[in-house]
Amino acid sequence: MDPEGGSDYMGEEGGNPEAVALAEQPWQRWWQGEGAPPDEDYSGGREERAPAETAETSGGEVAWGMAPGQQQDWYPGDQLLQDQQHEGQQQLQQLGGPEGAAPGGAGDPQQQEVSPAQYLQYLEGEIQQLRGYKAQLERHMAQAATAAYQQVSGRLGEAGTGVPVPADVPSLVGELAVLHTARQYLQYLQDLEALTRHAERAVAAVQQHGAEHAGCAQAASDAVEALSAALSYIAAVQQLVVGELAPSARVAAHAERLSSRLTQAEGSLHGLLSECIQSSLAQCAWPPPLKLSSSGGGGKAAAAAAAAGGAAAAGWRGFEGPGAAASVGALRKLLVVLLTLQRAVQHEAFQALVESGGEPPLLWAAEALARGLAARLRHHFAEGLPTDRPDKPEWLFAAAAKAVQASAPAVAVFQPCIAAHGLEAWYDMQLELARAVQALGVNAILREHVLPMLAAATSAEGADLATTAPLWLHLADEAMLFEKRFAPLRGHLVSMADDDDVITVAHPDSCIELLFDNPDWRGAWLAAEEWDAVRQLDAACDALNAWQPAQVVLGLPHDSDLLELDTPRARDTVASRHEFWPPAAAEQVVAQTSGLVRRCGWVAGAANRRAFLQVYTLQAQAVPLGVLRSFRERLGRQLAVAEGYRDMLSETWLPRVASAICAAHYVEHQLRDPQGVALLLELQDASSPAASTAPSITNGRLSAPADSHHPPDQQQGRQIKAGTAALLEREAAAYGALRRQWAYKLAKQAVDRFHELFAPYKADLSIFTEGFDDGGGSGAGSPGGAAAAGPHGADAGLAPSVSPLMLVAADKMVQMLNLLSQVPTWLQHLDSVVFRDVWKAVALAVNYALFNELATEALFSTQGTRQLDADVTALAAVFAHYTSRPGAHFKETKEACRLLLLPRQEAAAVLTALQRQPGAAKEVLRPRGIKLLNADQAATVLGQRLDLLTGRQ
Repeated sequence: MDPEGGSDYMGEEGGNPEAVALAEQPWQRWWQGEGAPPDEDYSGGREERAPAETAETSGGEVAWGMAPGQQQDWYPGDQLLQDQQHEGQQQLQQLGGPEGAAPGGAGDPQQQEVSPAQYLQYLEGEIQQLRGYKAQLERHMAQAATAAYQQVSGRLGEAGTGVPVPADVPSLVGELAVLHTARQYLQYLQDLEALTRHAERAVAAVQQHGAEHAGCAQAASDAVEALSAALSYIAAVQQLVVGELAPSARVAAHAERLSSRLTQAEGSLHGLLSECIQSSLAQCAWPPPLKLSSSGGGGKAAAAAAAAGGAAAAGWRGFEGPGAAASVGALRKLLVVLLTLQRAVQHEAFQALVESGGEPPLLWAAEALARGLAARLRHHFAEGLPTDRPDKPEWLFAAAAKAVQASAPAVAVFQPCIAAHGLEAWYDMQLELARAVQALGVNAILREHVLPMLAAATSAEGADLATTAPLWLHLADEAMLFEKRFAPLRGHLVSMADDDDVITVAHPDSCIELLFDNPDWRGAWLAAEEWDAVRQLDAACDALNAWQPAQVVLGLPHDSDLLELDTPRARDTVASRHEFWPPAAAEQVVAQTSGLVRRCGWVAGAANRRAFLQVYTLQAQAVPLGVLRSFRERLGRQLAVAEGYRDMLSETWLPRVASAICAAHYVEHQLRDPQGVALLLELQDASSPAASTAPSITNGRLSAPADSHHPPDQQQGRQIKAGTAALLEREAAAYGALRRQWAYKLAKQAVDRFHELFAPYKADLSIFTEGFDDGGGSGAGSPGGAAAAGPHGADAGLAPSVSPLMLVAADKMVQMLNLLSQVPTWLQHLDSVVFRDVWKAVALAVNYALFNELATEALFSTQGTRQLDADVTALAAVFAHYTSRPGAHFKETKEACRLLLLPRQEAAAVLTALQRQPGAAKEVLRPRGIKLLNADQAATVLGQRLDLLTGRQ
């Protein structure tokens, strides 16, 4: 090692003699025009020359890139090209062509009576010679490069090793390019080592001046300039090492040592500049005293912290006081130098800020100004004073906000330091001071003091969740309130008109994000959130009036108060007046979920937000989706108990069953409502850092950058947003499935009751054959009957009355539907959507029962068919209270009645056509008003006619 700390691999002048010698090889000059490092000329002394000044070689070619009088390097292919030209001219002369004559000209062998066979033989010989020349040229090129390549590859690799040279020209050219890059890499390392030594000397000069020396700023500026030059070479070296191109272990280790030395020098210079700045700030009595009032939420303990404000409390007059001009000028110079150093170290971050509007890095100048304020906060809230209370984080937050409000206006005098670097479009010193106070003061105290103390209390022996969870919840609540109040000081201008409806201002440096830095902190906080959510859910579901309608519990006006009581809607469509009729527990769960989603909005990290929303561990489910799952499981258990008693339609179980189904419907709607929980998630995704660009500052106001592009992590933000929406939609779909499943089970029990009443009616099939044995079988088939019948054979004048058994069944159906839609008072059991699903399912089942068990099973006379049609019409009228077209729900049975009432000749013709050509059923049935029944169903129904079975008129 040399005295300056360099590597013995380099020469005394800082260079590698082997690389220098290698650079003098003639073939290396082919590549010297590319990739030259800064301030280095690889032109080789070439100049622009007029065509008359070009020197010709013996072969008649111009030496490319040669200046007048410059000796051309020997190239192994020159002699081969000359020999090729000479032999070709001799062969042309032997064929009768003059020297240099071109084919097709005056000396063309074809015009000198050369036979085609001779000319073809000549061309084949030329091709063979060219192939030989190519192979010989490749061998010469390989031989010319092998020695130098083996020498360099052996020295760059391990001792005694080398890399074989490929034989083909393209691979050889690629290997030569690698050699050129290797030489360039070594040259960069040589220059980097020299620049590193220069930077280290410059930093040492700053240390000699001392923090209070007048020339500290100039010495630091020189050191920053030297470091910037060295750091630019670090970037150049890193750009060369790409893909499979990598230096040997020894060279890479040397480059790593140089990088470490630069990092150490940069850290030393940063510390020296900070000392100089703090010394100058102390002369200006910065920071101002920290004043805490007892009304700020800290009580007597918080007010006691004001006693440590220092002697400067009375003398602080800001940076514009008498005699402060010289100190402010020195501070501005130091801050400009510090910003220059930061831009050199964090070059990529600032470049991304300017080009794509990414997250602006925190300015080191603002950190230097905020260091004193952070120290005072630490003194009051992290060093054992009475204000050091982990259970009172609001004291720390209030003190930090007041400190920024009192100090930020004073640092406006340093805004020209930002303008000197052209960053005023993205930075304002007052806003940066607030960011720095939060980072160095609030977040540091939380990370290093408050959160470890809470974690220790949580993991202590004998600690239970009921004792520690309120501490974590209180910390999170106060942190969110602090972020909301601190947002204007940071430059986040958002609408905060209503405390409950606030677009959150989550950011990566927030206090909430600290909870995710440590797995123990994250686990303790999410466990506390879950504990509180379960506690609230139990309270909501176990309350005395939890399953009563929310409008009754809250005393809200009922929809009937808004309707005219004498209107058809008020009289006949009671169930359709309420699209949603949830119990009080469902509304409380939705409100709790919305509140948890709002809390989730304070989490900036996409992965952290996802952890808050969905499952945290296998045993415990995180909030708020865990709350939704727990409530859905409660509804399922309540419905399963009612189903177990097989009496869901009783007055005891029906209110509970209906409340659970209506609760599932209400939660499903709220999760899918664009103005409900989905809107909250949409607003949070839109305001998250992954979905918005950083704001710019113009005249103290925030605005979007003039040329803002999508940030690099916006795609990830979209993916997380899609994943969050998928989780929400999955839970909404689960609630929808629960609603439909139990609505159909409720309808099934209603249908089972109908079947009990329908059994006596179905058992007496003799009513459908009446009149046939008495000669009434001709019915519609007789000329007189056909004349008196309607268009489908129905005789309007002889319509029978509804059978007594069907009247009993219909009356019980009316009572059952009324029980599902309303109770004796104005409170209803099922909302309109759920009740519609139930009565439609009941109507469908009744229709299928009539068609499958009567129309296709019983034998019908004309009088019996009319009786069935009258009974079906009466039963359909039961549903006229809920739809204007009740017959549309009994189409199959009504179409069967039409087929049974056709005149005998027409019915026989239809049956014959269906049996012969089933594929033409539509052409046969549609003209007769039969649209739903297929050929088999229609033939089965017609086969139940007694007149067709017996052949009697």
